[in-house]
Amino acid sequence: MRKFLILITLVFTGFVLSAAANELSDIEMAVLAKDWKRVVQLTDNVRSCPTDASRQARLLYWQALSAMENRSFTKARSIIDENIKNQKVDQRWRERFYLLRIDAYYLDEKYDQALVSAQDFLKVNPKSDFLSLGYLKLARAHLKLAHWVEARQYLNKTISEFPGSMDSQTARQLLEEKDYFSVQIGSFGERDKASQLVSAMKEEGEYAYIIEKADKIGKKLYRVRVGRLGSIIEAQALKDKLSKKGYPTNIFP
Repeated sequence: MRKFLILITLVFTGFVLSAAANELSDIEMAVLAKDWKRVVQLTDNVRSCPTDASRQARLLYWQALSAMENRSFTKARSIIDENIKNQKVDQRWRERFYLLRIDAYYLDEKYDQALVSAQDFLKVNPKSDFLSLGYLKLARAHLKLAHWVEARQYLNKTISEFPGSMDSQTARQLLEEKDYFSVQIGSFGERDKASQLVSAMKEEGEYAYIIEKADKIGKKLYRVRVGRLGSIIEAQALKDKLSKKGYPTNIFP
């Protein structure tokens, strides 16, 4: 009887693990589709099954990401910090959670904390496989705090140490930005459409202008930006003002 029960248990466990593996695939599809409600539901289901520490970390990573997408930044940071402290989480996953914590502060517009988190990430493993991304996130935090010199130092480090990476391409684009803040309210493939928006902004009393950029395949884009501001606080106030008028807004740099 005991051998039979052990056999039944092993068969059941194998079935559960197989089901969990299928659900992991479903979660990945939900993440790609940005169906964050389903991500949470599926990760809760899989976490109730027997699983190893690495898989558990991956599930919690997705849950933290889902919380961030829903702008539940405090909840996301709670999940992230729990995994950073968990000694069962392997080094690579811990580094991923450190990077995610930077974003959890950055997207919450808490740039001082984002900067500290980025500095913490560099201390964890100075030879991390994610170092180029760490440099880039550190540079972005410096930019939002108007630390222009420090930001450019890390952008240049990203380019010089990781010249072929996607992060270096982004760093090159950020190096083209000026040392002031502006709010982007549109990006167009045709200059006429951008000019029309600039005219509309000027009629509303805003200082608007066009920035010409090329995308990754070299296609020219005409981006409409408003303001040339000296502090992130001023930029955030302008962003809120324009958002209330229905414009899609993003602060640069």
